[in-house]
Amino acid sequence: MRRAWALVALVGAGLAVLTLLAAAAADQLDGHPAARVVLVLANAGSVWAGQAVLAGWLVRRAPAAALAGPVVGLLSLVTYYVLGALTGLTPWSGLADNLGWLVAAAVAGVPLGLVGALARRRDGLGVLARLVVPAGAVLEPLVRGWLDGGVGGGGALGGGVLGVAGLVLIVAGLAGGALVVRRRIVTSR
Repeated sequence: MRRAWALVALVGAGLAVLTLLAAAAADQLDGHPAARVVLVLANAGSVWAGQAVLAGWLVRRAPAAALAGPVVGLLSLVTYYVLGALTGLTPWSGLADNLGWLVAAAVAGVPLGLVGALARRRDGLGVLARLVVPAGAVLEPLVRGWLDGGVGGGGALGGGVLGVAGLVLIVAGLAGGALVVRRRIVTSR
């Protein structure tokens, strides 16, 4: 169980560092479109929700998963804002200014962590749980209107940053969903 919690911590810190590096790259490259696409992907809600699902999957059992989901989200946010402040990429007030995200991570992390634990099941409920993150990746750009013009204009076909990031998420979500359905991915309990 210690190893699972160590992996949860690694996932949380890893996403924070990845997001911070993406922000730094976008800043250093003067907003280069490719760097901005990576930044949008690193900040995607489906990615941050996916880490809570992964945390629940890592710790396996429902009570631990209900704790792991919020823990990984909170760890990511605190790590992001503290490292960001230390490096000058975010203001020291970042945590206080973003209390809403901390509350969202704490509240949404519980059911998302439980979804991760359910994803280990070998029945239809397990398959549905394994489809949550791919479905989120497909739906997020559609619901948020990323393909309608996005930052930088032109939508997905015109090369807008949000449009391109949206297409990447949709393709990744469809590929992940296809893997779950086609291979009937089975995980151990």
